[in-house]
Amino acid sequence: MTKILCVEDDPRLLEILAEEIESAGYEVVTAVNGRDGLATVLEQNPNLIISDIRMPEMDGYQFLTTLRLEHPKSAWTPFIFLTALSERPDIVRGKALGADDYLTKPIDFELLLATISARLEQIKRIADLHNQDMVQLYNKLTVVPQDANLDSDGSDLSSVGDRPHSQETQIDETLPLVFAATAEQSDLDQFAALAKIVGFQFEGFTNGMECLDRLKTQVPSVLFVSYRTVGLSGLVLGKNATSLHPKLKTILIVAPELGVIPEADNLAGFAGSMVFPCPENEFGAAFQKWLSA
Repeated sequence: MTKILCVEDDPRLLEILAEEIESAGYEVVTAVNGRDGLATVLEQNPNLIISDIRMPEMDGYQFLTTLRLEHPKSAWTPFIFLTALSERPDIVRGKALGADDYLTKPIDFELLLATISARLEQIKRIADLHNQDMVQLYNKLTVVPQDANLDSDGSDLSSVGDRPHSQETQIDETLPLVFAATAEQSDLDQFAALAKIVGFQFEGFTNGMECLDRLKTQVPSVLFVSYRTVGLSGLVLGKNATSLHPKLKTILIVAPELGVIPEADNLAGFAGSMVFPCPENEFGAAFQKWLSA
């Protein structure tokens, strides 16, 4: 049964919340603050987390940040803030820290259950795609072509070792190299278009782990990271990228509806933030600023 962790310091509200979610067919485990919630995550391994923000001992912001940065095995777990903090700066901060959704009190249980269902379905789709990729890889490795020197499409495999990885760029040292990691393919397409206009080489990744692996062999001039990437959260990727390359300029990219996140300058591993997608002149000016910084 799908397990959901509810973290709330109001005992009565926590009881009501648990009852409503259980009535929808989920198993529920509970905690009364972020510290207890973190311990429960590590012990129970829930499929989804719902958390208040204002709580004693460890608040929701600290809970989420600690989970994403210090516990990578649980960093992919969908995280929903459910809080009375409804002002735009609060919502922006929660999203910037990596919350997958931000709902406000009083609780709209119909909306909450719909959000839970949507997030769990998204995780299932990602897992299904991963499984499909593994099957395709297995088939490629185990099915021997009639001609050992030909691929299934008839292409010559005799020089396969000389082929570059599909994600890697043939490096031109006269141009700056840019990496971008985001779950949104449309953002990567935008970066690729800007590369031709602004003048830089580009490699894009939807998977944070793949980006981190590439960083072990190639250092870009600038790394753009969305807080949401597949496989490894953007915050964890940013911290690890800077650990690998302390002088690397790592920039948090933020959806236009959220605006620039002032706190990004203080997030571990990030040199700043910018709204993306954005007009090419704005991107060009920001890009040159970070190159020369």
